[in-house]
Amino acid sequence: MTAPAAARTRRLPRILPLLASLTVLATLTALLGPCGAGPSQAAPTRPSATLRASTTAPLYGATTTLAVAVRKGAPRQPVALQVRSGSSWKVVQRARLPRAGAVKRVTFRLSATWAGTRTYRAVLTRTRAAGSTTTSAVDVTVRPRTWPVSTLPSGLTDGVATLGDVSGDGRFVVFSTSASDLSPQDPGPGLDVYLWDRADGSFTVVSHPNGSPTASDSNSRTPRISDDGRFVVFASTAGLDGVDGDGAYDVYRWSRATDTHELVSVGSGGAQSNGSAINPDISADGQRVVFESTATNIAGGTSSADVFLWEQGAGTPTLLSRGPADVAGNGASTEPSISADGRHVAFQTEASNLAQTQYPADANGSSDIVLWDQDLGPGTGLFRVSTTPGGLQAAGGSRRAQISGDGTFVAFESDATTINPDDTAASTDIFRWNRDDLSVIELVSEPLDPLYAGGFVTTPAIDGSGTRIGFVGDFDALRRNTITSARDVILWRSAGAVMTRESVSTAGAAGTPSGSTGVRLSDDGHWIVFTTQATNLGAQGPAGESQVFLRGPLP
Repeated sequence: MTAPAAARTRRLPRILPLLASLTVLATLTALLGPCGAGPSQAAPTRPSATLRASTTAPLYGATTTLAVAVRKGAPRQPVALQVRSGSSWKVVQRARLPRAGAVKRVTFRLSATWAGTRTYRAVLTRTRAAGSTTTSAVDVTVRPRTWPVSTLPSGLTDGVATLGDVSGDGRFVVFSTSASDLSPQDPGPGLDVYLWDRADGSFTVVSHPNGSPTASDSNSRTPRISDDGRFVVFASTAGLDGVDGDGAYDVYRWSRATDTHELVSVGSGGAQSNGSAINPDISADGQRVVFESTATNIAGGTSSADVFLWEQGAGTPTLLSRGPADVAGNGASTEPSISADGRHVAFQTEASNLAQTQYPADANGSSDIVLWDQDLGPGTGLFRVSTTPGGLQAAGGSRRAQISGDGTFVAFESDATTINPDDTAASTDIFRWNRDDLSVIELVSEPLDPLYAGGFVTTPAIDGSGTRIGFVGDFDALRRNTITSARDVILWRSAGAVMTRESVSTAGAAGTPSGSTGVRLSDDGHWIVFTTQATNLGAQGPAGESQVFLRGPLP
């Protein structure tokens, strides 16, 4: 045997074990897969799932359930309930499937406390045993309720209530009433201002003197509440601050936190004003208040009624009803409405010298709507709102201005037929002025058929965005071509110019009799408060007299 052959023979015993190891490794790789990954797994089964609601139209405040039924789901597989939020989805509740059952079920409970429609779906998270899946979406629409506000829980009361206001979120309602049975702290007589809390149905007497919980025996009326619910302003003949006691109407601001009053309609230098002050309105945060007064010792006011602005910590109120060069108005200015930030105020005026100089002379001999803008500064005059599309003077009187929260829109009523070309009836109508588009002033109370124009409409109210306007009118004439001479509460939505009757019961029955007299809207537009003589809405006071109701949340 040659030397090389002998060397190969000697190496063979060392190579054979290595070959055996390679054979074993190849066998294991075939069985386990590369890198010892283990036996290959089959893809998880894909579950099938459905989502069903116990009701897709629950009443506000009720509880509804959303049930998920899953076939081929894994035990304890995670399930998430999601709600649509814009273009995305947000998880609101989580659960896990039960361990047993061919069809595994989970249930989610929801409190129906939103406005309008929400869209829900359920999503199953992928596990090793079961794949992921998403159910079809389900829409759940909350039906609004109608609450009697100015009565006892029984729906009865011994007094007559008049319209007040509603907070920005619809929780608090303020109103005035002659009732003496709503609180032991109100023995009567006289009109008093109350705050009603939707959360628990409780009443708080607002119009009581500082230092005493007992309501005054004088008259207090026209309350307005800040959007945050912290402050209430109203007019009263009672000296609630312990200083004013002349028996004339004055404007007070009440703090819910401290249960105390502050005199708003104060004269120059802190003196008692020498005239009456009424019709206040308040900014969203309660730091600014507007009112009308005949006092001549409040910042240069005149005896024919002027509009003033009071600001927390500023002392004497500021006169707003001034024309160019700060000239005093030559006619009465009344019923102011203030924007949320307090920088814009709309009001009606009989003065002919308040508008800015670019407007034609005021010679219609009727009241007009004007707008004060803080950014314009003193001495520049006011915007004239109630004009023709070309800025000319309206041929008729305009009243009851209400400004949107952002100061862009003003709703008002007018007898003029020259404000909008579609207004063909010689009767009162509701209009919406848009500061950003002066080419047209929108006719809100436009009937479906011009033949039914001329129905009764009055008392506009507007939400914070200016996209919703409430008013009193004949709903059947405007939307059903049947004149009934009813006084319904109507809500107009700018999207599609849709109108709905809101002076209805929780079940949707129209109020009878239909004697509604006023309406206010919350800042978010989802809550409407109104006064009506209807006796089928859940409240009953003295025969033929009005009570206050709250309805919402409106979609």
